[in-house]
Amino acid sequence: MEIEIKYSFDFEVQRVLNTLKDIEWFRKNNYKIVLPANVSLKNKETTTEEYVRKNIAKEFKKEDYEGIILKIRNEWSNVDERLSKSLLEMSLNPQKIYFVFLTKYGVGGSYRCPNNIVINIGISKDKNIIKTIIHELIHLSIEPFIVKFKIGHWQKERLVDLILSKIFPELAMMQKLPEEDKIQKIDKIFSRFFPNIEKIISNVKLSVPKI
Repeated sequence: MEIEIKYSFDFEVQRVLNTLKDIEWFRKNNYKIVLPANVSLKNKETTTEEYVRKNIAKEFKKEDYEGIILKIRNEWSNVDERLSKSLLEMSLNPQKIYFVFLTKYGVGGSYRCPNNIVINIGISKDKNIIKTIIHELIHLSIEPFIVKFKIGHWQKERLVDLILSKIFPELAMMQKLPEEDKIQKIDKIFSRFFPNIEKIISNVKLSVPKI
């Protein structure tokens, strides 16, 4: 698998505008959010595209991104073969190339099918950057099954954490999720059917109400 790392001023503007659009959902689900200085929902004038552009221009420095690019490339060479092999063993089909967009804004990481990953370089620091890339890549790999079986948000997050813990236990950190009893059911299903990811997800659909 290859990754192509990108960043741009215009991408940052769109990232902030999209975050503002979905900010109530992020807050409801306790996601950490980063916005440009002086941009706030408390003052609608600061959320216009013109105002957002003006404030991002004050904060946009190419060197902040370029240093991270070198770090990611070095670390990716140590994990890509292991990750690709593991996904194939789970009958998942990784893409040949993934586009990784660097940002200073929004939540820690996000993804868009089939092969786009966004990483917040302010929230995901040091070794967490490569971990976040892997996390979002796993999301992309299982998304067809998530859609097929209509799996809930936090169920999906648990499944990604469990898969990551199998491939890279040294990087794994399980998110604290709501409704612990339902999470325990997911863990049992995962242990029973791993590495058959489709069977795991189909059984989660049958056995665990959405969370």
